[in-house]
Amino acid sequence: MSRAEDLQVLALPLCLIAIGGYRQAVMALSGGISPAIRLASYIPFWSPFVMLTRLTVGHVDPWELVLSFGLLAASIPIVAVIAVRVYSAGVLLFAINVWRSRTRGSIAGPNPWDGPTLEWSVPSPPPPYNCATLPIVASRHPLWENNLDEGSGRTGIPSDLLLDEGRGTRATHAREAGAGATSAAKL
Repeated sequence: MSRAEDLQVLALPLCLIAIGGYRQAVMALSGGISPAIRLASYIPFWSPFVMLTRLTVGHVDPWELVLSFGLLAASIPIVAVIAVRVYSAGVLLFAINVWRSRTRGSIAGPNPWDGPTLEWSVPSPPPPYNCATLPIVASRHPLWENNLDEGSGRTGIPSDLLLDEGRGTRATHAREAGAGATSAAKL
């Protein structure tokens, strides 16, 4: 999973709590102040929605406003301590996983996930030029050709035509290409 998806999964419970407070605030706007709405105006996660609604539609005693704000302010450090503990547990588990992978983990091969495309055919770490010669590709999944039986030919990486620096390219001589190709090359 990507980082954005992880954050979305973590944010969903908080959004549902906020939606619950918003829903109660809308009910307070339309239906008056019931005992459930009065209680919801003191609950820290809902008080910013419900207490403000109560202030706009009806009379709120000053002690109710102070109690709501006090409970909200007191819950902030509690939620912060819980969040720090959850975050530190996640960091600790990540560090333990990295340590175990370094000490006991096996070395990954050139294609640990059995990827079908040519970038997995290059050794790891890849050389600066990636492939020594341009590959001849015959199918959409060149590394799975033997398993899928797809494509008319077989993909290959030729080992001829290597240059001095270790990279090669296919080339034709002007006499082999014909007159039309040489004139197009001059353009």
